[in-house]
Amino acid sequence: MKKRKTGRAIITIIIVVLLIYTIVSSINKSIWDRQKQESELESRIEKQKEKTEETKEEINTKNSPPIARAGEDREIETNSTIILSAYRTTDPDGDDLTYMWDLGDERVAEGIMVQVQYQNPGAYLITLTTSDGFVESKDSFTLTVLESINKPTITLEIIEGPFLETGFCVYRVRAYVEGDPFPKLYFNRDDGLPANDNIAQINLTKEGEKFTLIATAENEFGKAVEKITLINTCH
Repeated sequence: MKKRKTGRAIITIIIVVLLIYTIVSSINKSIWDRQKQESELESRIEKQKEKTEETKEEINTKNSPPIARAGEDREIETNSTIILSAYRTTDPDGDDLTYMWDLGDERVAEGIMVQVQYQNPGAYLITLTTSDGFVESKDSFTLTVLESINKPTITLEIIEGPFLETGFCVYRVRAYVEGDPFPKLYFNRDDGLPANDNIAQINLTKEGEKFTLIATAENEFGKAVEKITLINTCH
């Protein structure tokens, strides 16, 4: 009886050991299979990367980079508009290009043509970056922004004439003047008019006579000169 119990115990132990071995073997096989799959996946990814790099190298070998042309150095006044154009940029392969502008003051703009303004005077390095999707090129120019000043301007307009008056062929010409500060206006003859009047009267006596009226406007930033020629056509 005792031997039977011992035999059953041994059989039970053997069965338990076999079960444990089977479970452990299954777990190890599962882990090994997973590791194998992960290794194969990593190998495929690495091969794909190598293939992609080879493709890129092949494209870069055959592809010519674009030639960026941002423009020449320029000067503008504050608050005036400047047009940035990349139309002179070319690509030897005829690829579609993208255009990015670094405006030199922490601003950027995108496009083959952009309009920008600068409120503060200074020197700004403007850089164009153009890309064909694989390689890019850059070009820069210096934009000098000057403090805006309002120089005088003059426009002359005949407001009356020619007409006959007391034997004279008469013209009346108005000078439209702009500037800040407002300019002083001078005509090249004494017309007997008040100093603050912008109208000059010209009296011509001889048939076919010509007279060139010259007006000058001047302020602290400079002066402007405009002229108009009048002809006696009244006779």
